[in-house]
Amino acid sequence: MPLSAESVEGRGLTKENVKQLLLDWTLRQTARSRGLLGVREAAQRDQQMRFNNLLHHVTPELLGASFFALKKSASPGIDGVTWAQYAEDFETRIDDLHSRIHRGTYRAQPSKREVIIVRYADDFVIGFREESDAKRCLAALRERFTKFGLELHPEKTRLFEFGRYAAERRKQRGDGPPETFDFLGFTHISGKTRKGDFTIRRISSIKKLRNKLRELKDSLKRKMHLDLTQVGSWILSVFRGWCNYHAIPGNSARLQQFRTAFQELWLRVLRRRSQRGRRMTWLKFSSLIKRWLPTPRILHPYPEVRFDRLHPR
Repeated sequence: MPLSAESVEGRGLTKENVKQLLLDWTLRQTARSRGLLGVREAAQRDQQMRFNNLLHHVTPELLGASFFALKKSASPGIDGVTWAQYAEDFETRIDDLHSRIHRGTYRAQPSKREVIIVRYADDFVIGFREESDAKRCLAALRERFTKFGLELHPEKTRLFEFGRYAAERRKQRGDGPPETFDFLGFTHISGKTRKGDFTIRRISSIKKLRNKLRELKDSLKRKMHLDLTQVGSWILSVFRGWCNYHAIPGNSARLQQFRTAFQELWLRVLRRRSQRGRRMTWLKFSSLIKRWLPTPRILHPYPEVRFDRLHPR
């Protein structure tokens, strides 16, 4: 195929010449042998068939047709060469590629992909000093979400009074204590310290706790007949993982509640394990508890301590 004037003179191909180049190669591709098509048909007829040598089917025509099958507006690869830039010296590039493939010197470059990760925050809490600001923000959020085909969950989205002065103001109006809310596995409560200062109490959500115990009950039943050491190691791993997240200040009662319930579930399973297991007393079971379900302790600092450590004043 004769080279275009732009290619000879070192200029970029015009749209017309790109179209002509595509047309010429399409005609040549139509006229090529049915080699690969025959290979495909043979493979479909006999899936056990093995082919010893297919390299002779990799011709300049095939490589050219593969190039023109690419998406012209796609992002360039690692080498930074676009489809249009490759087409400027098309004949030479295809011949060189064909030669390197048959000499065994061709090495495919790593592919380049543009990846966009989109995550939706399905839970968030926003605090405001003034109720009017909160109402304006809620209206703006609904409007903003609608533009993207999203919406706030009608049952989970709440606007309520919470914070330092909430209890006092509600008491003056004759209302009950401030509402609580669950967030990230914890129930948040407007409370006070022993000194009478305001604090936000956080305890493990009872709903999350019950769901976890229900899950553990099923797992213990499946592991009923496994070796005690193997089950004990699993129990310790689960218990430590739960405590690593939930062992925050003010949550000691929930930690102990979880440990006690876990103990009872395990003892119930052990007693159903065999005739010997039915004679398992609490005294015998206590040695297993001591090893595999240790007494929980608080692992995380108070929020203000953690904040001061990260943002010293």
